[in-house]
Amino acid sequence: MARRITIVREFPKRVGEATAFARFVAMRMNANAYFPSPPVPLPMLLAAAQALEEAEAVARTRMAGTASAHKAKLKVLHGLLDQLATYVVTIAQQRGTDAEAVLASSGFDQKRTAGQAKWVFSVEQGDRSGEMSVTTARAGRGATYDWQYSSDGVHWLDWKRTGTASTVITGLTPGTRVSFRVRSFFRGVTGDWSDPITQIVG
Repeated sequence: MARRITIVREFPKRVGEATAFARFVAMRMNANAYFPSPPVPLPMLLAAAQALEEAEAVARTRMAGTASAHKAKLKVLHGLLDQLATYVVTIAQQRGTDAEAVLASSGFDQKRTAGQAKWVFSVEQGDRSGEMSVTTARAGRGATYDWQYSSDGVHWLDWKRTGTASTVITGLTPGTRVSFRVRSFFRGVTGDWSDPITQIVG
C-alpha cells in the first residue's frame, strides 16, 4: 500500500531564495535514480530561474511593465516546481518505509502531517556570513541538546551537545540550503529529533 506523504509547496517568493531553491532541486534530481523521468526537464527549470533573475534586474529600473513581467517569471518558476513536486510525491509514496528519504533526496521538503508533535524550534541567520543561530524550547533544568545539520536532508552531521537550548552553527557555505534539527536529553531519556527546518545560509 502506498504511504501517505506530503510536500511543502509554499515555495520561496524572494527572487534570491526562489532561484537558489530551484537550482538546489535541479542539482538533487539530476541523475537521481529515483526520478528517471521528471515531467519538467531540469534545464528548463534552470532556465526559468535565470529568466527570473534577469527579470528582477530589469524591474529594478522601474520601467513601466517590468514589475508585472517579474511576477510572471516568478509564477512560471513556481509552476515548474509544483509539477516536479507532484512527481516527487507520486514516486515517494510508492517507496514504503523509504518514502521520506526518497523525498529528501529530491531537494524538496516534507510537510508536517496532522498529529505530529510540534517543536518550538527556530533557525535564524547568525551575526556573520556562514553562521546560523538555532534555538529550541527548554526541555527542563539540567537538560542537554544535540544539534545536527544536513545539506541534503538525508545525511546528517553532528554539531555538538550543549547545555543550553540554543547554539550557533558555523562554517556553513553561504548561499546553500541547509537543514537543521535538534533533540533533547533529559532525566536519562533521549527525545526524538525535531522536524527539520531548512534555510538558505547567508
